[in-house]
Amino acid sequence: MNPNLAFDTSKPHLAFSLDTHEDEAAARFAKRYGQPPEFIFEEQGNLWVGPLPKREEHATVTD
Repeated sequence: MNPNLAFDTSKPHLAFSLDTHEDEAAARFAKRYGQPPEFIFEEQGNLWVGPLPKREEHATVTD
């Protein structure tokens, strides 16, 4: 985990631009992965949603 970030970078997250509403990001995550995200937060100029389910843990992706 990078101590300068608020989330565990060893676990991939879905990233959205900051103009994406949190509810929309959560809905898109749930539609894509079949479950709601555990966390939604702003960091490094993005809205991060996740982490990705185990079966999808191959990379941090943007949507």
